[in-house]
Amino acid sequence: MNPSFVHLRIHSDFSLVDSTIRLPEKPEYGDPARASFPNLISHAVTLDMPALALTDQSNLFALVKFYRAAEANGIKPIAGADLWIANPAEPGLPTQLTLLCQNRRGYLNLAQLISRSYIEGRHGDFAVVDPEWLANHCDGLIALAGRRSDVGRLLLAGKEDAALARTHEWLGRFGGRWYFEITRCGHYAIRPRDISFAVTSCSEYVHRAHPSIYQMEEIAWVLRSSPNGKKIGFVQARKLKDDEKHVLED
Repeated sequence: MNPSFVHLRIHSDFSLVDSTIRLPEKPEYGDPARASFPNLISHAVTLDMPALALTDQSNLFALVKFYRAAEANGIKPIAGADLWIANPAEPGLPTQLTLLCQNRRGYLNLAQLISRSYIEGRHGDFAVVDPEWLANHCDGLIALAGRRSDVGRLLLAGKEDAALARTHEWLGRFGGRWYFEITRCGHYAIRPRDISFAVTSCSEYVHRAHPSIYQMEEIAWVLRSSPNGKKIGFVQARKLKDDEKHVLED
């Protein structure tokens, strides 16, 4: 195995129409030789991946199935989730933060944050986490901030001083467990100056196991974007680029 790279952001079909990646129905079906259909674990085994992080959007629905199948097939499972974070400046456009569990305490904190977001933080289609909730629920969690985070958006808008101030705030909460994402997916960000923090190399979150199934994802996106279940026309279809950035690869 080559442990030089591990996918830290993967969405499964438990993120509903956001992803087409399936999990095996039983742990043994993570073995490519026994899989009834290609799935996340069987594909990772084929690629000889040592570990994977599952970070479905605002849910842990797939965690048990993922954990059991990964362990049964020699892959280290990492639990996590992509969360929507409240954005007071634009309430209808929350930012995003990925949280990974270091230990049981981290899992319990993540579960509490997600549950509270659905009970107290519903805003339209979003279940939003108030950043203040993290003051008491960040132990045992690693944070990854990418281009959709508050810091990432400020950098892309050219507001480096504001991004620097916000970075200090996150470091105050997470310390050495807050990472800024560096991506190869055609987006850029200017690294905040005069501050020391960790970075991690991340792909844009993976929601397609292979380029050949992008048509299936396009159909799912159209279904998702159709308001109130109205009839869908092909003119609504979004053209998805058949590129690497959302593909599970080694």
